[in-house]
Amino acid sequence: MEPFLLKLIPTDKLIHMTVTYSNAVLMLVLTNVSDFAKKLDLPIPQPVTVSQVQKFFPHPIKDYVGGVLTLTNGDRFCYDNGHISSFQAYKDANFTPHEFEYGEQEKLDQWLASMYGPVNMTTNEMIEFARDALRKLGYDPKAIRVNGPPDLFDGPYKVRGHSVPFCLVEWREGEPNRFVTIDINVEKKEIVRVSPSGDYFQRPNPKLAVEPELECDYRKRTQGTMFIRTNAPPRIPLKPLGTVKP
Repeated sequence: MEPFLLKLIPTDKLIHMTVTYSNAVLMLVLTNVSDFAKKLDLPIPQPVTVSQVQKFFPHPIKDYVGGVLTLTNGDRFCYDNGHISSFQAYKDANFTPHEFEYGEQEKLDQWLASMYGPVNMTTNEMIEFARDALRKLGYDPKAIRVNGPPDLFDGPYKVRGHSVPFCLVEWREGEPNRFVTIDINVEKKEIVRVSPSGDYFQRPNPKLAVEPELECDYRKRTQGTMFIRTNAPPRIPLKPLGTVKP
């Protein structure tokens, strides 16, 4: 997490991050990612293991278990509030990879060109495919009001005479923070993005065997202490400069 973001976390919520706590959260997230990937039949080797992890950033906030996981294939998952709150495949024409810098147009064009392909679904099939993905994840389409037409539908696209076979389907429930966005690769018929937002999707905060320590408590506990090496070799006495004779 960026240093400026850490400053926004209240002192009574910021935890002291340790390898033990980070690993405990990582294993929890991996389990949920594996379950998520299996339900949506994502093209990811399963179960998802540590060997597939490119990077992981656990949330440093007390009672807010979760983090952001990036796999070696570039796919990105966010876990918080007891569920996968966001999945973004690396190859999604609707979502530019995070490592691309502003102005790298040639690099962006090459990345987009790698996704050109035919459109193998009708509009109605795309919308139903998105609904079915929510069913597979255990969500009731009626409960989240996605049984009707989507509020936003975009794609597939044409770029330089080529088809970019990706679409975006989004339903909104009227409240600004309650919606679900799904992107589909309509050539391969694969889900490449799921972003559900709202209290309906949230689950109880999971319990971990590792209890994190607050950063403020850690600093109080360790302030003024100094590590002294007890097995250090004896110090060799040095003569003042100018006393050495040739």
